[in-house]
Order: sequence, then C-alpha cells, then structure tokens
Amino acid sequence: MNSTQDAPQTTSEDEIRKIDPLFFGKRDGAFPDARTLRSDSEKYSKLYHTVENWEGLRRWKNEKELKDIEDHYYGRDTERRYLWLDELDRHMKLSGKISGPQVDDNDNEEAINDKKAYAHGSLASFLEKARQHISNRYPGTNILEAFDAIFIGLMFGRHVYVEGSSGIGKTQIVRELCSMLSLPYQQYDAYADATDLSLLGGEVPVSLNDSIAFSFERGPLLTPGLLGLVIDELPRLPASTSNVLLQAMAERKVSVSLVASGRGAATVLLSPHFIVIGTGNPVGYGGQGERSFALFDRFDIGIEMKHPGLQARRQILVGQAASGSRNEFTSKPNFTLSVINALVREVCMPSIFFPILITAAYALGPKEFLRRTETENPGWLTSDSIGRFGKSSDEADQMERVMWEAARVFTTKHKDDARRLAEMVEENLTEGSNPRGEISVVNNAKALALVRHPSKATWTVPQVYLDDLGQAFHWANYARLKTYPGAEGQRGALLDAATALFFDSRKWISIVEALQSSSSDIRGKVTDELRKFSKNPAND
Repeated sequence: MNSTQDAPQTTSEDEIRKIDPLFFGKRDGAFPDARTLRSDSEKYSKLYHTVENWEGLRRWKNEKELKDIEDHYYGRDTERRYLWLDELDRHMKLSGKISGPQVDDNDNEEAINDKKAYAHGSLASFLEKARQHISNRYPGTNILEAFDAIFIGLMFGRHVYVEGSSGIGKTQIVRELCSMLSLPYQQYDAYADATDLSLLGGEVPVSLNDSIAFSFERGPLLTPGLLGLVIDELPRLPASTSNVLLQAMAERKVSVSLVASGRGAATVLLSPHFIVIGTGNPVGYGGQGERSFALFDRFDIGIEMKHPGLQARRQILVGQAASGSRNEFTSKPNFTLSVINALVREVCMPSIFFPILITAAYALGPKEFLRRTETENPGWLTSDSIGRFGKSSDEADQMERVMWEAARVFTTKHKDDARRLAEMVEENLTEGSNPRGEISVVNNAKALALVRHPSKATWTVPQVYLDDLGQAFHWANYARLKTYPGAEGQRGALLDAATALFFDSRKWISIVEALQSSSSDIRGKVTDELRKFSKNPAND
C-alpha cells in the first residue's frame, strides 16, 4: 500500500494559525453525538473543524488541555509534527470557511444574486480553462466526458468510478484536476491483501517516560482536511476491506477503535465535501478479487474512459517527443464549494421528467428482481392510480399526470426497441435500479445543468434538460449495475440502448399528442416544455 500525495502548496505558520479559533477554540454546552449528525448540517461542519473530532474525543477540552494540544501540534519535533494542518487550511479555503464570496444573512436580494452570479461565473470560467488545458495535454476519445465526470464529482460531492484499460491516464487526470483545484487529496493504491488498518490507521505503542502509551497513526482516509480519496485499482481491494468505505461514502463519517488506549470507539467526521474517486480496469484483468456490489452501489458517477484513437495516440507521442517544458495550468479557483453547492440546489428539475426517469429505471430490472421487490410497472398504471401523482389542480401536477399516462403506453408504442432492451437486461443483469441510483440521476443532472448553464451578469436559475438527464442516467448506473459473471462488458451497450430509447423527446411528444384522456391545452403545454427542454444548447 502506498499513501502518496503531490507536494502541497506551502502554507506559512501565520496562515496555518488562521484556523486556531475553529480548531483549538474552547467550546461550551453539550457535546454533540457525531453518529446522528447529517453531513449537510451546520453542526456537522462546526464539529468537523475541531480538535476534538480529530482526536476521537467525546467531550470538549478545557483551556489547559487545548493549550497542551496546540503546543504539541506546533511543536519542534519535526518528525512528529502535524504537517496536515496546512491541508486543513486549504480545505477551509476551498470549502468556504475562510475565503470566497459568502452569502450573508444581512444581504438583500440584489446583493445575494450578484454573489451567486459571481460564483457561477467563476466556476464557468475555471471549467472552460481547465477543459482546454486537459484536452491539449491528454488527447483521447472521451477524455472531456471523463474530465467533466470527475470535476462534477469533486465539486458537488459525487463519488466517481473511472474504468478503463491500463496506461490511458485515468489516475493521472484525477491527480491533475486535484492539483489544478489545490484540493487536498490522498492516493491509496489498492492491493489484494489490504486490511482496514491500511485505510483507517490504528493505535501503535510508543515509549513515554519509561512506560508504554498508545498513539493513533492515521491512515489516508483519516487525513484532516481531506476532500478526495483517490483509490487506484479499486477492484483489487478485498470485499471485506472495502466495507470500511461504505460508511465513509454514505455518511461521510467513520468509526475507529481506540480500545488499546482505553477510549473505546469513536466516530470521526470526514469533510462535508468528502468523496471517493476509484479507478480500475475492466473485469477480467489479473489481481482483481470479488467485487463488493454494496461498494459499487455507492458510486454516484461511473464512466468508461475509452482507449485513445489513432490521432490521439499520435498527439501523445508528439507531445512526449517535443523539447521544452509543457504549459502549466495557472488559473486558480475563485469560488467555494459551499456557495456552488448552494447554487446546485436551486437548479430546476421539471416534474414531467420524473415519469421518464422511473420508466427507464424500471426497464433495467430483470423479471425475477422486479417480482421479488414488488416493483410497480408504469405500464400497468390505471387512470385511478395515475391520480396519485399530484392530486391538485396545479398546472405542474396536471402536466406530470399527462406524462404518467404517456409512460403507461410508452413501451407498447416502442415495443421492438423495448423488447430488445428487455432481452439484454435478462441476459446480463441480476438486479435492477434502486432509489439510491435514481437520486444519483437527479443530482447528477442538476450538476450538469449548472456547469453547462451560460454565465450571465445576473443570476438565473438553471433548468435540467432531457439530454442532461440521459447522461446523468448513464453515469449513475454504469458502476452500480449488477451483472452476471462475464457480462460486465455489456453495461455500456445496455445503458446506451436504454438512454437512446427513453431520453428522446420526440418519442414522448408523439405519444402525448395522441393521448385522448387529457385536455388539449395541458397536452400542448407538455409538448411545448418537452421541445423547449429537449437538448441543452451547451451540448451543441
């Protein structure tokens, strides 16, 4: 196992001490139960930036104890010095704890919108420059799609799995992007005999005043300030060891044992923006163990990074043969994760898209799985049951009910394509989609809509387009689809077929126009919206 990291930008002693009020500050009141805190809550963020969290404590320290700990953290013993304090400083800057355009409660609406527009413009400008840099340095078949997936994962807390053959630059692109963002990360090289201690760390005996004490040595997962854990060759990780990541990915916290020092167990909070980025080869490469379906189901984005074509491979060789230094990326992010994650929550997801998404998700289920889980078939909906979806006379609810009526007959109208997809599903998949996957689709689509939204002087709320939703559907299911042994290579083709079938607005428009059970006025509004939000202009 290697826990390596590119050399971070040096943070001065004075800059490090900016975190003192947060990290070493004295606190009063009841100590919160870390196990019950949500990672998107204010209490979680405050507890994360305390020394008590990183020491695995379950009570607030008094002033003398805090002073002793601070002296130890800033001590002269360079071998034992906590050099990760500058990582925590960088984490605060990028997440928005120290710098960045923060929205203040006292700001009026105009000031808030100006800050939102500024943050979005900064994000769009950085992404444009970064994409240009990556496309010049790493030519490839779908290199920019892979880059966009990783970028969205890092910005919006989406766990990412990148699959592809050896030697095409999967891990290098991840490292490059983390460096471009000045994002604190750790790289962990998975191996067949890895244990949970290699990820978490553990207590080790140390000599102290002629006696033995226990000191907790941190593994890469427990590095304070860590935003991204990059796991190279993830499929090599034993299933038993990968279970350590389940809690970290789902809850952004981990449980550690401190039994040797008599402290029992502790729950340590990870960054509210923490993500795992896994890279790996397709199934069939040597050294891979049995895959943990529970682990791969935690990945919000999965993408196949394809082998570069002839022209791209020539460009790579030309770049390597060229004399002189290559252009370095000099732009720095002028936005914070806190602000842009607030922006993505505002993105509008039309309710008329929900029937499309659920119909597509149902189509990924083998018959036995659908029977066992008692999953409802959208094609079996009755007029009465459709009334369950938005019972009000609100126009948006009426429009959604029209789309459920269309979903009821969709696979019948396109029975040949639906039959071919169903055959692929039965031949290759053991289980279908689940609500976690469908939530990932919506979140991925909203993130895509935000980063593709044109930057303007005034903030306008972005809208999810149907092609954004289709790409989000593909991403959300690529890593988590559960296949029969030997059928893993069919995931891409299966998702391509599903995306082409269900996320084509023309198919839905033709069905809606032929419906007789709804008023022509509502049907007209549905078809207008489907035409308007069919294809994101940024994708042209």
